[in-house]
Amino acid sequence: MGYRVGVDIGGTSADVAVTSVGQGGGSLAWIDNQGVLQMGPDSVGSLPGPVCFQRGSTQPTATDAFAACGMIGHGDLGYNAVQVDVAADAMAFTLMRTAHSTFVKETEDFSCQIVSRDGLAFASPRSFGAPWYSGIDYGPVLGLTDSYEEGDICITNDSYAGNVATHSPDIHIWKPVFHGVEIVCFVVGHIHNTDVGGAVPASLSRSLTDIVEEGIRIPPLKIVRNGELNEEVARIMRLNVRAPEQNWGDFKAQIASVNVGERKIHDIIARFGVTDFLQGIEGILDCAEAQARSIIKTIPDGEYFYADFADEDGEGGFPCRVAITLRVSGDTLELDYTGSDPQRASSLNMPTGGRERHPLALVGVTYVLSTLDRNLQLNAGTLRPTRAILPPGTVMNCEAPAAVGMRSLTCALSQIATLGVFSQAIPNRLPANSPGGNSIMNIRTTDSAGAGRYRGGLATEMAFEVFAPNTTVTARNRNRSVFASAGVLGGESGGLSHFRTLRNGTAIEHGNTDVIHCQPGDIVEVRGPGAGGYGLPMERDVQQVLQDVRCGFVSEQVARDSYGVVLRNGDIDEVETARQRAEMPSVAAQHFDHGAAIDVIFGDLKQHYSV
Repeated sequence: MGYRVGVDIGGTSADVAVTSVGQGGGSLAWIDNQGVLQMGPDSVGSLPGPVCFQRGSTQPTATDAFAACGMIGHGDLGYNAVQVDVAADAMAFTLMRTAHSTFVKETEDFSCQIVSRDGLAFASPRSFGAPWYSGIDYGPVLGLTDSYEEGDICITNDSYAGNVATHSPDIHIWKPVFHGVEIVCFVVGHIHNTDVGGAVPASLSRSLTDIVEEGIRIPPLKIVRNGELNEEVARIMRLNVRAPEQNWGDFKAQIASVNVGERKIHDIIARFGVTDFLQGIEGILDCAEAQARSIIKTIPDGEYFYADFADEDGEGGFPCRVAITLRVSGDTLELDYTGSDPQRASSLNMPTGGRERHPLALVGVTYVLSTLDRNLQLNAGTLRPTRAILPPGTVMNCEAPAAVGMRSLTCALSQIATLGVFSQAIPNRLPANSPGGNSIMNIRTTDSAGAGRYRGGLATEMAFEVFAPNTTVTARNRNRSVFASAGVLGGESGGLSHFRTLRNGTAIEHGNTDVIHCQPGDIVEVRGPGAGGYGLPMERDVQQVLQDVRCGFVSEQVARDSYGVVLRNGDIDEVETARQRAEMPSVAAQHFDHGAAIDVIFGDLKQHYSV
């Protein structure tokens, strides 16, 4: 039976039967008589601790084994990385459990970080929130406050003040953490508010033309001073939004999150000392940089180019181009966005401030490096070997007062372009591109995925009937109703998206319009795009194709035409399948299949646009 341990879990007590205890980081490692590595039960404890912590122990432990395998770093790095990541997780848990809005609690459109005194993120929750911000640099916005005192909390959502907030619904806060009279770090984070006022519900539409239309803007200021809330600013915040109680509930959750982060940092310093803590911050950043450089060295040196397009910059507008020239040299990367379109009169612009390591411009790099090495630490050090060239006055580096509300669509496009340009350097190490512009839905659709040896991801679809008069529906960040997600190395492009209203038996197509007005009886259909396939479809295992047909992912016609798999009475006709596949090309005609729209729209200009 083992031992019984009593546990108090918030008003309810329980007895837990302990029958075994697994090894901890201090468990001793040893070789048994059969030459097998064993762990425990003896342990060196936390003091002196594992050898890699350099606290005087000479006996190998589980933690030392992890360090030897490269899973954690040496010195105090392993301890610091674990401890501060746990602190960041606690911030995220607090925010998710106490927030009011769906944006935070379900879609997790938030971030929590612990940043250095210079503003460099060194800890983030790896499994919660938006992964875009793991490499964020709060430095430019930290410097916009003259001085900090214990108990201060600052706030901003102004996209042109430090370029940390990147559209008005994202409210960022940061709190200094003191040890004595010294700031040792900051605990920071953001949430996406459902609405911050402005011209349209939810504050976002590609039809808006300047940032003033996108809702209230809060310059960097102290919303809490010496522990006391600035009620005047709070009243202005609540007065100028459409859902004040929900916003205020989310804001209080943010305050709770940074307070938990501050407390966790104090606990770490009390246990291990401020000197080790500060040295550990630099060690964590340096380790991530070294990991990133090691990964980059495996990518062939050279110059590579890729461009992709958003369908339109506004209702009935023009395609919006994001272009990247990738330069790989040794252990460094350069992403040159020269050739991207000028900033638009719509809200597809990205307010990066030209910062060469802005996380929105380089989030695609983070994804690529993480794909190449799943053990990569994600923090500001990860981006040190990389710089972006962001020409001013373009969609990648707009100038005030350009609207920026839909910058997430352009950011997603830049991620797709990043994956596309790296695909040319290391085609066999990366998947095909994501669909881009997908909505959050849960019904999968037939024949929406690009065919390939590895089939693309399926599109999703949702339809609902409107019952209330004068209903407004917002469907932001939609894309790929014109330009398909590209297939790679013989894979076919993915299916297109659509957005339509069925009214009295007539279909009204909305294209990429993001705000529509509906009446009772209208049926609204939203379908996302499918992802491109990877590799020649004829190389896909016939049993996998059969399974796709049986699951409703692929029709029998597409199975025959794209995959060369002929079905009769629900089973594979092996003779006809062999004949069909023998007639199909065995070599990819081109690296990318962008779909028909590229040829139709650009025609002879296709070569000029390098797509």
